[in-house]
Amino acid sequence: MAQTNAPSSVTDPLATQYAGKLVIQSDAAPAGHCASHETAVANAVATPAAPANDSADGLTALQWQQIQALADYNCALTAFDDPTVGPVIIFPSDYTGDINNLAKPTGWTSMTGQVPTDWPAPTTAESPQFTLAQIQNIRTAAVSQISAASSDTANYSADVRYDGPSDRVVVETDAPASVTDSLVSSYPDEVVITTPPAPDFTDN
Repeated sequence: MAQTNAPSSVTDPLATQYAGKLVIQSDAAPAGHCASHETAVANAVATPAAPANDSADGLTALQWQQIQALADYNCALTAFDDPTVGPVIIFPSDYTGDINNLAKPTGWTSMTGQVPTDWPAPTTAESPQFTLAQIQNIRTAAVSQISAASSDTANYSADVRYDGPSDRVVVETDAPASVTDSLVSSYPDEVVITTPPAPDFTDN
């Protein structure tokens, strides 16, 4: 696990290069008016907003960056593309802000320096079952359990993220079922176990 205050433009290529082996947790200062623990947890479990593979969404790359900026600034759990309704931002079930009137980060520019003239209007909703603290508890339990099962001969990876479309916490790990089954039992209908993608070997 790596903890850093570097922006996602720096850390995303590392996470992609070492998929299943590296977990990057942000300790960056809050992007907006979020408490530091809200930002750290949300950044640790969220995935960047992007159109779905089968979506005919017409949003530009700039607009998708704006969706992510809105999610970050307003302490959301995640942002994603729904093929039916378009961009969606999900908040914890105990969120106290106004999800129907999201604050826009003042002075925001894109990663390439573009200044938006207007902002997208995503669909917003609260998680039906998770507070921020509940996701943090699951994340801590998963990482601790998988780390404890690792040894000199088997060093298991663990990547924990919140999945908005399914409203589940996804634990991506190469640990065997004997290690992860108890997680699923402890958090019924809350945790899904997946295996990391196979390394992409290319010929040089």
